[in-house]
Amino acid sequence: MPGLSVLVLDGEQRITAVAGAVPVEGTVLVGRPVGDAFAPDARAAVLPAVAEALAGTATTVLLPDDDQGGLEVRCRPVGGGHPGAVCLVQDLAAQADTSLLLEATRAFEITFRHSPIGQGLLSRSGRWLRVNGALSELVGRSADDLVGAEMGETLHPEDRDAERERLRRLVDGPDDHHVVRARFLRADGRAVHTHTRMTRITDDGGTVRGFVAQVVDAAAWKRFSGR
Repeated sequence: MPGLSVLVLDGEQRITAVAGAVPVEGTVLVGRPVGDAFAPDARAAVLPAVAEALAGTATTVLLPDDDQGGLEVRCRPVGGGHPGAVCLVQDLAAQADTSLLLEATRAFEITFRHSPIGQGLLSRSGRWLRVNGALSELVGRSADDLVGAEMGETLHPEDRDAERERLRRLVDGPDDHHVVRARFLRADGRAVHTHTRMTRITDDGGTVRGFVAQVVDAAAWKRFSGR
Protein backbone atom coordinates (compact mmCIF):
# COMPACT_ATOMS: atom_id res chain seq x y z
CA MET A 1 0.00 0.00 0.00
CA PRO A 2 1.45 3.43 -0.92
CA GLY A 3 2.72 5.46 2.03
CA LEU A 4 2.78 2.48 4.42
CA SER A 5 5.68 1.84 6.82
CA VAL A 6 6.12 -1.16 9.11
CA LEU A 7 8.28 -0.83 12.24
CA VAL A 8 9.13 -3.95 14.27
CA LEU A 9 10.12 -3.18 17.89
CA ASP A 10 11.73 -5.11 20.72
CA GLY A 11 10.73 -4.86 24.39
CA GLU A 12 12.99 -1.81 24.84
CA GLN A 13 11.13 0.17 22.17
CA ARG A 14 14.05 -0.17 19.78
CA ILE A 15 13.49 -0.80 16.08
CA THR A 16 14.65 -4.20 14.90
CA ALA A 17 13.31 -4.10 11.34
CA VAL A 18 11.77 -1.61 8.91
CA ALA A 19 9.74 -2.15 5.76
CA GLY A 20 8.22 0.36 3.34
CA ALA A 21 8.65 4.11 3.35
CA VAL A 22 10.55 5.60 6.29
CA PRO A 23 8.42 8.16 8.20
CA VAL A 24 11.43 10.49 8.56
CA GLU A 25 13.27 10.55 5.23
CA GLY A 26 16.99 9.84 5.19
CA THR A 27 16.99 8.23 8.65
CA VAL A 28 18.63 4.85 9.36
CA LEU A 29 16.30 3.42 11.99
CA VAL A 30 17.31 -0.14 12.82
CA GLY A 31 18.74 -0.26 16.34
CA ARG A 32 17.42 3.16 17.30
CA PRO A 33 14.53 4.10 19.63
CA VAL A 34 11.17 4.15 17.90
CA GLY A 35 10.77 7.83 18.75
CA ASP A 36 13.53 8.64 16.25
CA ALA A 37 11.21 7.51 13.44
CA PHE A 38 8.88 10.46 14.06
CA ALA A 39 9.11 14.20 14.12
CA PRO A 40 9.53 15.64 17.62
CA ASP A 41 5.95 16.94 17.84
CA ALA A 42 4.59 13.44 17.03
CA ARG A 43 6.64 11.46 19.54
CA ALA A 44 4.56 12.53 22.56
CA ALA A 45 1.52 10.84 21.00
CA VAL A 46 3.26 7.78 19.56
CA LEU A 47 5.36 6.65 22.54
CA PRO A 48 2.36 6.01 24.87
CA ALA A 49 0.77 3.94 22.11
CA VAL A 50 3.97 1.90 21.79
CA ALA A 51 4.04 1.36 25.58
CA GLU A 52 0.45 0.11 25.51
CA ALA A 53 1.24 -2.28 22.67
CA LEU A 54 4.22 -3.69 24.59
CA ALA A 55 1.87 -4.17 27.55
CA GLY A 56 -0.51 -6.17 25.37
CA THR A 57 -3.06 -3.58 24.16
CA ALA A 58 -3.46 -2.60 20.50
CA THR A 59 -3.68 1.16 20.03
CA THR A 60 -4.23 3.54 17.10
CA VAL A 61 -3.07 7.15 17.06
CA LEU A 62 -3.96 9.81 14.48
CA LEU A 63 -1.42 12.55 13.83
CA PRO A 64 -3.19 15.18 11.71
CA ASP A 65 -1.31 17.48 9.38
CA ASP A 66 -3.26 20.10 7.49
CA ASP A 67 -0.68 20.25 4.71
CA GLN A 68 -0.04 16.56 4.13
CA GLY A 69 -3.05 14.79 5.59
CA GLY A 70 -1.15 13.37 8.54
CA LEU A 71 -0.32 9.87 9.76
CA GLU A 72 -2.24 6.97 11.24
CA VAL A 73 -0.09 4.87 13.59
CA ARG A 74 -1.41 1.44 14.59
CA CYS A 75 0.67 -0.33 17.26
CA ARG A 76 0.02 -4.01 17.92
CA PRO A 77 1.60 -6.42 20.42
CA VAL A 78 3.70 -9.32 19.14
CA GLY A 79 3.14 -12.76 20.65
CA GLY A 80 5.45 -15.73 20.88
CA GLY A 81 6.80 -15.25 24.39
CA HIS A 82 9.11 -12.35 23.55
CA PRO A 83 8.00 -8.78 24.31
CA GLY A 84 7.72 -6.67 21.23
CA ALA A 85 5.37 -4.73 19.00
CA VAL A 86 4.67 -3.86 15.40
CA CYS A 87 3.70 -0.34 14.34
CA LEU A 88 1.99 0.27 11.00
CA VAL A 89 2.40 3.88 9.89
CA GLN A 90 0.06 4.99 7.10
CA ASP A 91 0.50 8.29 5.25
CA LEU A 92 -3.13 9.43 5.00
CA ALA A 93 -2.42 11.79 2.11
CA ALA A 94 -0.95 8.94 0.04
CA GLN A 95 -3.91 6.76 0.99
CA ALA A 96 -6.34 9.47 -0.11
CA ASP A 97 -4.46 9.97 -3.39
CA THR A 98 -4.63 6.24 -4.07
CA SER A 99 -8.38 6.17 -3.38
CA LEU A 100 -8.92 9.16 -5.68
CA LEU A 101 -6.88 7.50 -8.42
CA LEU A 102 -8.92 4.30 -8.12
CA GLU A 103 -12.18 6.27 -8.28
CA ALA A 104 -10.92 8.20 -11.33
CA THR A 105 -9.90 4.94 -13.00
CA ARG A 106 -13.34 3.42 -12.40
CA ALA A 107 -15.00 6.57 -13.74
CA PHE A 108 -12.82 6.46 -16.86
CA GLU A 109 -13.69 2.80 -17.45
CA ILE A 110 -17.41 3.54 -17.21
CA THR A 111 -17.10 6.54 -19.52
CA PHE A 112 -14.99 4.59 -22.02
CA ARG A 113 -17.36 1.64 -22.20
CA HIS A 114 -20.62 3.59 -22.36
CA SER A 115 -19.60 6.72 -24.28
CA PRO A 116 -21.69 7.36 -27.42
CA ILE A 117 -18.46 8.54 -29.07
CA GLY A 118 -16.24 5.90 -30.62
CA GLN A 119 -13.05 5.64 -28.58
CA GLY A 120 -9.97 3.48 -28.84
CA LEU A 121 -6.49 3.10 -27.40
CA LEU A 122 -3.62 2.44 -29.80
CA SER A 123 -0.02 1.40 -29.30
CA ARG A 124 2.88 3.59 -30.39
CA SER A 125 3.09 1.49 -33.56
CA GLY A 126 -0.55 2.31 -34.34
CA ARG A 127 -2.23 -0.98 -33.41
CA TRP A 128 -5.59 -1.06 -31.67
CA LEU A 129 -5.25 -2.15 -28.03
CA ARG A 130 -8.78 -1.37 -26.81
CA VAL A 131 -11.98 -0.14 -28.44
CA ASN A 132 -15.38 0.67 -27.02
CA GLY A 133 -18.77 -0.48 -28.29
CA ALA A 134 -19.53 2.80 -30.05
CA LEU A 135 -16.38 2.54 -32.17
CA SER A 136 -17.07 -1.08 -33.08
CA GLU A 137 -20.63 -0.20 -34.10
CA LEU A 138 -19.56 2.85 -36.10
CA VAL A 139 -16.91 1.08 -38.17
CA GLY A 140 -18.88 -2.18 -38.40
CA ARG A 141 -16.18 -4.38 -36.87
CA SER A 142 -16.15 -6.35 -33.64
CA ALA A 143 -13.68 -5.60 -30.89
CA ASP A 144 -12.01 -8.95 -31.57
CA ASP A 145 -11.58 -7.94 -35.20
CA LEU A 146 -10.10 -4.55 -34.35
CA VAL A 147 -7.81 -5.31 -31.39
CA GLY A 148 -4.34 -6.18 -32.64
CA ALA A 149 -4.96 -4.76 -36.09
CA GLU A 150 -2.92 -1.84 -37.36
CA MET A 151 -5.12 1.24 -37.67
CA GLY A 152 -4.15 1.74 -41.31
CA GLU A 153 -5.57 -1.67 -42.15
CA THR A 154 -9.00 -0.53 -40.96
CA LEU A 155 -8.99 2.62 -43.12
CA HIS A 156 -9.86 3.16 -46.76
CA PRO A 157 -6.79 2.29 -48.88
CA GLU A 158 -6.53 5.89 -50.10
CA ASP A 159 -6.29 7.19 -46.52
CA ARG A 160 -3.80 4.71 -45.05
CA ASP A 161 -0.44 6.23 -45.96
CA ALA A 162 -1.53 9.73 -44.96
CA GLU A 163 -2.71 8.58 -41.51
CA ARG A 164 0.47 6.59 -40.91
CA GLU A 165 2.47 9.70 -41.69
CA ARG A 166 0.33 11.79 -39.33
CA LEU A 167 0.93 9.27 -36.52
CA ARG A 168 4.65 9.40 -37.23
CA ARG A 169 4.57 13.19 -36.89
CA LEU A 170 2.72 12.86 -33.57
CA VAL A 171 5.60 10.72 -32.32
CA ASP A 172 8.42 12.91 -33.63
CA GLY A 173 6.88 16.37 -33.93
CA PRO A 174 5.73 19.11 -31.56
CA ASP A 175 1.97 18.63 -31.98
CA ASP A 176 0.17 16.42 -29.46
CA HIS A 177 -2.92 15.71 -31.59
CA HIS A 178 -4.50 15.98 -35.00
CA VAL A 179 -8.09 16.10 -36.25
CA VAL A 180 -8.92 14.72 -39.69
CA ARG A 181 -11.71 13.34 -41.82
CA ALA A 182 -10.95 9.64 -42.13
CA ARG A 183 -12.72 6.85 -43.98
CA PHE A 184 -12.94 3.54 -42.15
CA LEU A 185 -13.73 0.32 -43.99
CA ARG A 186 -16.54 -1.75 -42.52
CA ALA A 187 -16.35 -5.53 -42.58
CA ASP A 188 -18.82 -5.51 -45.50
CA GLY A 189 -16.48 -3.27 -47.52
CA ARG A 190 -18.49 -0.05 -47.23
CA ALA A 191 -16.65 3.15 -46.31
CA VAL A 192 -17.66 5.10 -43.20
CA HIS A 193 -16.81 8.81 -43.26
CA THR A 194 -15.66 9.98 -39.80
CA HIS A 195 -14.36 12.98 -37.91
CA THR A 196 -11.36 11.52 -36.04
CA ARG A 197 -9.20 13.09 -33.35
CA MET A 198 -5.95 11.35 -32.49
CA THR A 199 -4.09 12.41 -29.31
CA ARG A 200 -0.72 11.08 -28.27
CA ILE A 201 -0.06 9.64 -24.79
CA THR A 202 3.30 10.38 -23.18
CA ASP A 203 5.02 9.21 -20.02
CA ASP A 204 6.55 11.51 -17.40
CA GLY A 205 9.71 11.79 -19.48
CA GLY A 206 7.84 12.92 -22.59
CA THR A 207 8.24 9.64 -24.50
CA VAL A 208 5.22 8.81 -26.66
CA ARG A 209 3.66 5.53 -25.48
CA GLY A 210 0.57 5.40 -27.65
CA PHE A 211 -2.54 7.24 -28.82
CA VAL A 212 -6.18 7.81 -27.93
CA ALA A 213 -8.62 7.93 -30.84
CA GLN A 214 -12.02 9.60 -30.74
CA VAL A 215 -14.11 8.79 -33.78
CA VAL A 216 -17.47 10.37 -34.70
CA ASP A 217 -19.68 9.82 -37.71
CA ALA A 218 -18.93 12.73 -40.07
CA ALA A 219 -22.59 13.47 -40.78
CA ALA A 220 -23.42 13.55 -37.07
CA TRP A 221 -20.42 15.78 -36.39
CA LYS A 222 -21.51 18.18 -39.12
CA ARG A 223 -25.01 18.45 -37.65
CA PHE A 224 -23.61 18.95 -34.16
CA SER A 225 -20.93 21.50 -35.05
CA GLY A 226 -22.84 23.30 -37.78
CA ARG A 227 -19.94 22.80 -40.18
